[in-house]
Amino acid sequence: MSAKPEMVGMQRPVMDPTFLAKPRVGRHAPQWATWVLPVLKWLLRTLVSRPFSIRTPRPIKPLAYVLAAAGRQFIFLPLILAATSVILVYAGTHPTPPPLVSDPNSQGVYYDPVNLVSDDGTRLTGWLIPAVDARRVLEEKDKFLRSRRPGVVLVHDFGQTQQQVLPLLAPLHDEGMVLVVIGLRGAGNGRPAGQTFGINEAADVKAAVEMLRRRPSVDPNRIAVLGLGTGATAALLAAEHDPQIAAMVIADPVRSANEAVAQRIGPHQAWMAWLRPACKWAFELSYHVTADDVNLDRFAGLTQLRPTLMLPPGSDRATYFDASRVGAIREFLATNLRRNDAVASAK
Repeated sequence: MSAKPEMVGMQRPVMDPTFLAKPRVGRHAPQWATWVLPVLKWLLRTLVSRPFSIRTPRPIKPLAYVLAAAGRQFIFLPLILAATSVILVYAGTHPTPPPLVSDPNSQGVYYDPVNLVSDDGTRLTGWLIPAVDARRVLEEKDKFLRSRRPGVVLVHDFGQTQQQVLPLLAPLHDEGMVLVVIGLRGAGNGRPAGQTFGINEAADVKAAVEMLRRRPSVDPNRIAVLGLGTGATAALLAAEHDPQIAAMVIADPVRSANEAVAQRIGPHQAWMAWLRPACKWAFELSYHVTADDVNLDRFAGLTQLRPTLMLPPGSDRATYFDASRVGAIREFLATNLRRNDAVASAK
C-alpha cells in the first residue's frame, strides 16, 4: 500500500471583524480642548447642581457639607454679576431707533445726503441743507453768492434719528443758515455702534462741524451746535474742545452719569439699584470711556463764556420742538450768528 500523503500544515484565514469600518477622516481636536472641555464640563456641573444638596455618607457634621456646597456656588456670583452687567449695558446702549420715514423734503427744504467718518472710524450719515435757494438769489443777487453764511449742526437725542429736528429746518433755513443734521452713531442708516450718552458722540459732532468749516459758503467763525438730550451733551463736549464754536443751543442734556445709567442701563426696580454701580463700571470698560464726563456741572464755565440757550425739559422728546421753542431757537441763533455779510464776504 502506498503511504498516505503527508498533510501539509495550513494557516486558516482569520476574518477581520473591523474590515467594514471606515477610517476616520478629519482634523484632530486641538490640544487645548483636551483640558479646556473637561474644565468647562466641571464648571457647568457645579453651576447647575443643587446649591445646598447635602451628601452625608455619615450623619455627622452636616453644617460642613452645607458650607462647602454654598462655597462652591459662591465662586460663580462675580461671574454672574459681570455677565448680567454686560448684558444690561449692551441692551441699554443699543436702542432701536424709530424708522426714518421723513426727510427735509417734507418741510419744503432741499437737502443733500452726506456721509461722514468720525475720529474713531465710525461711519455716519446726515443731511446737508444749503442756504442757497432761488428766492434768495433773486432777492440778494450777487451779494448773496459772494457772502459766507452761518452754519448750524443739529444733533438728535438718544435712540432717535435726524427726523427729530425736522421742525427746525425750515425756520433756520429761512434765516439764511447752512444746516447739517447729523445721524449719531447707532442711529439712522449709519454703521451700528453703541450709544454712549454723548461721550463718543462728541466726535460725531466734531466731524459735522469740520465738514461745515470746509465749505466755501460757510463762515468758520459763525458755526453753532444744537442738541437734544444725548445730542446736547455731545454738543457740550465738542464745544469744550473747540473754542471756535460760536454759540450753543442745549435742550435737556444728560444731567449725570448716574442718571443715565439709572434711566438707560441699570435695573429700574428699586430693590435692584445695588447693581447700577456694576453696570456703570461695565459701561466704562466696554467703551473705554469715563462715565462722569457727562456730568452737566462741569460745563458751567463753558456756558458762561459762550452764548448759550438752555431749554427746559419737555414731556415728549418726539415732539419737543413745538412752536414756542422753535421761535426762541430761531431768534437766539439769528441774534448771535448774525453779522454784516459784507464783512464776512471780504474774508
